[in-house]
Amino acid sequence: MGAIVLDTNAVVRAVLSPAGARRKLWLLLVYGGAVLRAKRIGEELQLARESGFRVSGAAEHGLRRAEVSVEAIAGLLPPGAPDDLFALASPALLGEYHRKLHDLREKLPRPPWTQAQIENAYRALVAACGEITPAFDANEVPRYTEGRDRDDDIVIHTALVGSARVLISNDMRDVSLDRDGETEYSDDQGNVVWAMTFEHFATTHLDLDLDTVDGARLAEAYDVVGSG
Repeated sequence: MGAIVLDTNAVVRAVLSPAGARRKLWLLLVYGGAVLRAKRIGEELQLARESGFRVSGAAEHGLRRAEVSVEAIAGLLPPGAPDDLFALASPALLGEYHRKLHDLREKLPRPPWTQAQIENAYRALVAACGEITPAFDANEVPRYTEGRDRDDDIVIHTALVGSARVLISNDMRDVSLDRDGETEYSDDQGNVVWAMTFEHFATTHLDLDLDTVDGARLAEAYDVVGSG
């Protein structure tokens, strides 16, 4: 399936809930991001060899570290967990994540999180993303929501620029307009993304029962990503 974009509320709920369903999905996306990074490193090294370049020991070591990270995160998941899903973000969307975390600081688990904890959570989110799009000017983003919410236009634009096929948002007023279906958005480059609620995605697009995923192990996956 590839890239998935999550709106700010979905991501923040993954942070807020110690073992909620969105946190479980985020753990799957962290795994997919690690798989994607290892695959890309391997492809780059293979291309270098085929082009006649010598691959350094440091580069080989980097590939091995990436592969070890994949193996470590796979060990946190049930057998058969999909490895082809990863989180896509943009600098503008990451900025929204960062702002939302600060806005909801008082709602985070008690005792209230410190500034350092907020920043650590944000850095973990960034590190977990499998891909980050090039920067774009938020003021020039098309009005995909037809004026309903400019912040949501950024989320949709991120998905389209990054060629994501799925955007998860439970904002049924402005983004996922069909509670039980999918809302199509497109741009003038021919890119198309389908917005849907988390529940719709989990029941119709995810070939895994999220109840088999231990969301509490997300912190361990973050440690792997941070050290990889």
